[in-house]
Amino acid sequence: MFDDDGDDDDWESRANRVYAPVVRYRSLNNSEIDAAMDWRAELGVEVEGGDWPSGDLIAGRINFLTIRLHEFNVFDILDQFSDAAVAFADLFEGGYLLPEIDDDLISYDTALILLDVYVAPPFRGRRLGAWMTCQLISRMAPSIHTIVFAHPYPRSEGPFEEVDSVGRRKLLRYGQLTGLAPVEGHPGFLSGSPAFTGLDEARHELAALRDVEFSDVDLNDPGILALNEDLIAGWQPRPV
Repeated sequence: MFDDDGDDDDWESRANRVYAPVVRYRSLNNSEIDAAMDWRAELGVEVEGGDWPSGDLIAGRINFLTIRLHEFNVFDILDQFSDAAVAFADLFEGGYLLPEIDDDLISYDTALILLDVYVAPPFRGRRLGAWMTCQLISRMAPSIHTIVFAHPYPRSEGPFEEVDSVGRRKLLRYGQLTGLAPVEGHPGFLSGSPAFTGLDEARHELAALRDVEFSDVDLNDPGILALNEDLIAGWQPRPV
């Protein structure tokens, strides 16, 4: 129903305005271990104009985990999910952080693990992925006893490939816009905590992006359609 039939009523030919980004959260409830929860943060934006089935759409998303430490073997928790999750096991020993990562002054009891960050192609280039990540960390890691981890890598390479590619270096630099910093001795991983100022400083630096706007967005972009497939599936086209 999204094919371009060439007439003036096609959604791709109509001007639109996309604005007012906001992050919404929902639990996915796939964990069989009660010390962990898997979540999805969705980047919602409002839409004016264009033949879109709603007044808003999902422009991006982050899949992430929250894990209570010191209760279960973290590898067993991560192994429930995906290879992207299992890759973080290198940072833990049993139910604890590795000694070289743990902080002598702060007792971490929770890990927030960012599995992947995705923004649909029409909305890239404006740092919305970093903004969304900052909002997520602020909401889901409010305590100084939480440590945050990320592992940026290109989708074409996979989490276990030990390569120093241009794509990985670029994503690591981008990830640091959020206030996360490289983990010493574990190249490819980033970490941070609300116990330090870096995360708050990054969030304030990106705060103006809440006013970002886009115009003439290709609403038929495959990335947008994939993120919004549930909404689209329930849309009944208007009678002609």
